[in-house]
Amino acid sequence: MRQHRVLTTPCMLLALSTLSMPVIAYAEGDEEDGNTLLLGAGVALETKYPGSKRDRASAAIAVDYSMANGFFASTLRGLGWGSDVGSFTYSAALAYRDERVDKDDGDSFFGGFGSSGGDELRGMGRIDGSVLALASAAWVPSRWLGVSLTVEAPLSNTETGRAYHLGLGSTVYSSDRHEISVNLAGHAGDRDYMQTYYGVTAAQSATSGFRVHTPKAGFYAVSSSVDWAYQLNQNWGVHTSVGGEKLLGKAADSPIVHRKHVPSAMVMVTYTF
Repeated sequence: MRQHRVLTTPCMLLALSTLSMPVIAYAEGDEEDGNTLLLGAGVALETKYPGSKRDRASAAIAVDYSMANGFFASTLRGLGWGSDVGSFTYSAALAYRDERVDKDDGDSFFGGFGSSGGDELRGMGRIDGSVLALASAAWVPSRWLGVSLTVEAPLSNTETGRAYHLGLGSTVYSSDRHEISVNLAGHAGDRDYMQTYYGVTAAQSATSGFRVHTPKAGFYAVSSSVDWAYQLNQNWGVHTSVGGEKLLGKAADSPIVHRKHVPSAMVMVTYTF
């Protein structure tokens, strides 16, 4: 998996986390056992927070530095180390989970960068961002199948809870310059996570007008994406992703949720060296 600074919606997380894979693989084919730096810039369309009735277009920025010894520093994956044994890969990293605010912080192109939320959540208060410990493992026996599991546990503001992401991916077409993959993921949270991001306490109800809502631990969303990586040459590439998210169960029943189905899209130009 994807980011990582953890983005607002699981589907954008799914899309961005796969971004570095085909591009870096292309570069490694030319410079085996070398370090790789990926830079990317583009535009992303996503919801203002999971369940919001409003979308926003914002800048999508990627910086991913991978060393031959397994160390990486990345806006996609965090700061950490990873390795592989055969078809199994694993990594551990530090990352950041965005804050959530209860007022709009600007409609400019960069407005809201680093946070989610908006006026729809007026009276719900601010949820501070968290430093995360990420543990990930994946099994990729072939290009047709990849299975991954990522656990995110907050090291600061621990009351915001843990989240778990189970992913399936398949590369359905691959050539010298093109790679098309489809991805599906399920997202779950513990009781604290669900209460933080989908619940409404009595105090929040009094200030916001939303009814009290106390969800239990469980799956809160499924997300999917179709990703197309087009390599213009050894260095330049274009990554396009179209996806969607569906909220489930007590998350979908939350009074702060206005839409259970949310689309997303992203296009990014990348340079790898």
